[in-house]
Order: sequence, then structure tokens, then C-alpha cells
Amino acid sequence: MTVVAAARATVPSTCGELVQGVDSRGPLLVSLPIEVSGTVEVALTRSPEVEVTPRRPRAETALHLALDRSGWRGGARVRLGCEVPVGRGMASSTVDVAGVIGAVFAAAGRALSAQTLLTLMTAVEPSDSSPFAGLWAVDHVAATRSFPLSSMPHDWRLVAVDSGAALDTLAAHRAYGAGPRIPDGVADSLRHAGSRELARLATESAVRNQERLPHPAFSTVRAVATATGALGVCVAHSGSLCAAICQGAASAGLTAGALRSHGLACTGVWRVAAPGMRVEVRAAAPVATGR
Repeated sequence: MTVVAAARATVPSTCGELVQGVDSRGPLLVSLPIEVSGTVEVALTRSPEVEVTPRRPRAETALHLALDRSGWRGGARVRLGCEVPVGRGMASSTVDVAGVIGAVFAAAGRALSAQTLLTLMTAVEPSDSSPFAGLWAVDHVAATRSFPLSSMPHDWRLVAVDSGAALDTLAAHRAYGAGPRIPDGVADSLRHAGSRELARLATESAVRNQERLPHPAFSTVRAVATATGALGVCVAHSGSLCAAICQGAASAGLTAGALRSHGLACTGVWRVAAPGMRVEVRAAAPVATGR
């Protein structure tokens, strides 16, 4: 297959969510992106064959949607970096799906709006907001609404504990729904919340999710966070992570030590970072009109 154009997408991973649930307007989610990221490489070809390596059904679905929506009439080769662990609530599927869509559009020389990206992602499976720069609240199921939060947390570090029980996002939504019921006022509170208010909202969301998908270490992590003066806790609402939200490296170190003293191994200590999806284009191609 002759390569016409290629692009490489880098998508932030997450440590679960700040908030996830359903209010009177429907599903609502705010991802908590971290400095860890995953990559996807796409090469557009004149011949119509498509190939995704390694094979992942959701990435393949995303590829077909992206090729159709972008107008590219040839084929594509996709290589998934697979840097993000699967089933932990770290947005591994979103890295694949958003990365494929973003790289296809970029290589094809087509603009990709945030709304189009969200619409295509949620056509594959329930998704999240990590591909957008800054913190965003989105309808992660049907893409009916999205809005940016006015502020980013300053120097947040997340001290994470993993239950080890990997969970498939689509399976979790089928079994437990899009999230617990959340008060209607949460959406408005998110728009202008500062760092401490965001941590409070995250903790409340984590508490609500315990009735939907309990994390075995939640009570210990929350108690340690309170004892060490951490800002709060967050969880993966469809995954195996629970984390203390700390302000700065010193607080994170203190909290990690306290968790270890309670017999909990820390999966990671991650800085919150929300650069959004970044795409590097090797050569943009004009949109092909025929196969």
C-alpha cells in the first residue's frame, strides 16, 4: 500500500474522573487527565484496505467512522501505541478512539471540531473529555452537551491505588448505567469552581459511585487523605483506580507513605495535566474523491 499522508496523535490518559453521573439533562462527565499519554499513528493509502495493529475492535470502528466522515476514499494503516493500561479507568479506549479520529482527519487535511470529535467518539462507546485542552464537562454517552471549566487545578498530584479488577467501559455502562444520579446544581458549580471546590465535587462524586461500583480501598484512601491534609479523593467510575488528590509533591509524598503504611501499594503518583490531544502531521493529503 502506497502511503499518501500520515499523522501521529498523542492523547492524555486519565486517573478516572472528577465527576461522572446523570442529572436531569442526562449524562455528565469531567475527566481528570494526567501527564501520562498514549499514541496512535495513522497512514492514509490510495488502496482501500484498512489495517489496525494490534487489533482492537473499538479502534477499528473509530477508523471506519473517521474515514467516512473525513471524506477519505482510500484506505489506512493504524498502529496503536498501547502505552496506557486497559481496564483501569485510565482512558485507554479513548486514547485509541480519539487518536484514530484525530490522526485520520489531520492526515486527510480536514478540520476536526470538538463537537465532531465528541460525536464520533461516543458513536463508538461511552467516552470522556480528555482529548480536549483544559477541563471539560461533556455528555459522555450521546454528545448532547459540552462546556469548558473556567480553571485548571494548580499543581495537583494524584496518588493512585489500583484494586486490580480490570473493568471494560462498555460492559460497566451496560451493567451499572452511565453513572450515579447527581444533583442538577453540580453542572453549574463546575463551570467556575476553584481548586478546592473541584476537589470537593470530585470527592462527592466518588462517594456517590461507591453505591454503583464500590472500590475496596476507598474508605482507607479517603481516611488517609483526610489525615494527611489532602484535598480529597477521586475514582475511576468505570475502572479500578482510586486516588487521593494532593496539592504539590510534598503532600503527595506524605500521602503515598501513609497509604503504604496501611498496606496499600501506590500504582502511581501523577501530575494533573490537560494539554488535550496533539497531532503531528507528516504530510496532509487532499481529500480523495474516488477509490
